[in-house]
Amino acid sequence: MTWPWPPCEASGAFSTPQTPPRNGKIARDVGIGGATGLGSIIYALVSAGRLLRDAELLEDAGRAAHLLTPELIARDRQLDVMGGAAGAILGLLALANATGEEAVIARAAACASIC
Repeated sequence: MTWPWPPCEASGAFSTPQTPPRNGKIARDVGIGGATGLGSIIYALVSAGRLLRDAELLEDAGRAAHLLTPELIARDRQLDVMGGAAGAILGLLALANATGEEAVIARAAACASIC
């Protein structure tokens, strides 16, 4: 499998500004699930950020969460934990628990509304 983005040398991979179409393509290619998509990336960044006490990783998790657009959520047909919206909820709630951001909770609620 080839990744849709170049390898990164250090943390802060999501910190590099990209054009919205590229971000949208990455989100579509990766999916939103908790084991195989953005949900898993968000969860991993939150877990690593907490373990390492690295606020940048939490910021990166927030950037990844912003890739979960309402349109992307609405297009989900898997709906399960592994590859669908139910899995995205897990990553989003971990991020919301770490940051308290209402916008993240709203994204999790959007995922829940289609499950």
